[in-house]
Amino acid sequence: MTKKILIGLGVGCALYYAYYLNKDKFGAKAQQFIKENFSIRIAGAKVHRLDKSGLDFRLTADLINLSSISATAKFLKADIYFLKNGSPSHLATTAINNSFTIKAQNTTRISDFKVQVPYASLIWNMSLFTAAPRQFKVVITTNVNGQDISLTKNIIA
Repeated sequence: MTKKILIGLGVGCALYYAYYLNKDKFGAKAQQFIKENFSIRIAGAKVHRLDKSGLDFRLTADLINLSSISATAKFLKADIYFLKNGSPSHLATTAINNSFTIKAQNTTRISDFKVQVPYASLIWNMSLFTAAPRQFKVVITTNVNGQDISLTKNIIA
């Protein structure tokens, strides 16, 4: 009986050790697969309105799946920066904690993604109102099947 337990423990330890040695290889392959087959596209960005709580940006983002398997995107986050003489100044961050299913070889559109810029950020960036071509930098990040992907795009308003 003791001999069977020791053999079982030995086999279990050997299997765990083999997994431990190869887990990074599988993780790197999965990460490469995600980078090659999934992407984000900003389909639209506009200043929606200026009200008592601040400036309201609206983004439309497309989650694109080029692979033959469906995937789930979780925690979509958007950061908006104002580019002052080429250097970014952070305006606002917002996130959606919902999960989105991206079907195989399809696109999922997330419309009306609201980003609220408070007045404190607007006052800090007064050149936002006086600059002739206003440049913004939008960074969208999401988690697809456990791997983070992100997109950075400059927008002139």
